[in-house]
Amino acid sequence: MPATDGLYSFDFVSAANASPPLILIHGVGVTHLSWPAEIRRLAGHDVYALDLPGHGRSEGHGIQSISAHVQVVADWMDSKKLYRGFFIGHSMGGAIALEMCRLHPQKISGLAVIASGAKFLFPHQLVENAANPATFPAAIEELRRLYFSAQTPASLQTLAGGRLSEVRSSILYADLLACSNFDMMDSLETIARPTLILCGADDQLTPVRLSQYLATKIPGAQLEIVPEAGHMVIMEKPREVATRLENFLNENRWRL
Repeated sequence: MPATDGLYSFDFVSAANASPPLILIHGVGVTHLSWPAEIRRLAGHDVYALDLPGHGRSEGHGIQSISAHVQVVADWMDSKKLYRGFFIGHSMGGAIALEMCRLHPQKISGLAVIASGAKFLFPHQLVENAANPATFPAAIEELRRLYFSAQTPASLQTLAGGRLSEVRSSILYADLLACSNFDMMDSLETIARPTLILCGADDQLTPVRLSQYLATKIPGAQLEIVPEAGHMVIMEKPREVATRLENFLNENRWRL
């Protein structure tokens, strides 16, 4: 798909032309390809899977704050004439969805926050390693270790690790810094949109307790925990995640 406002998106426009469109926001150091086909082509929905600035096929440099990412995505929506959407965010993308709901509530009809939190607890050494080209490989290796459940096939871990190693060090560092500085712990009660919170039971990077906190603080939020999956639950259990998303969208269709 052509880039809009310098941002590439994989657009799946359904013949059903369902409303609202689904906007997929990826996580730290990855691209729209972290969303498996089961989610990028969710039947009966228009789906837009973004590459954030400097990621994948998108232009730009690393962005070191979640609020700045929100403004970029908001501008992209205006350029695409997408005035309102259902945001599905993984990891850093979940933080962007939460912050979008706070800063631009008129643009968001609902949200699914996957493997994320109101505040991240990334190891300090991980962030520091990403900042230095000499220690960058160590940061990649630690992320790969933290991304998956012990139940995840080694072949999938190798595939994802290979994609992760393609990201520029400046981009990964900016992503980690944006997440490390993010804090919505005291603002969650203001979110007044249908919200699904989803995480893997074995998530080491954003532990289940972060999702549980979101679910207790966001009014009416629904919590789903996927067994035998880690931080990359969207890749580890794609069909199960897609089914839970479909169920939530169908159950809340009249509210979106």
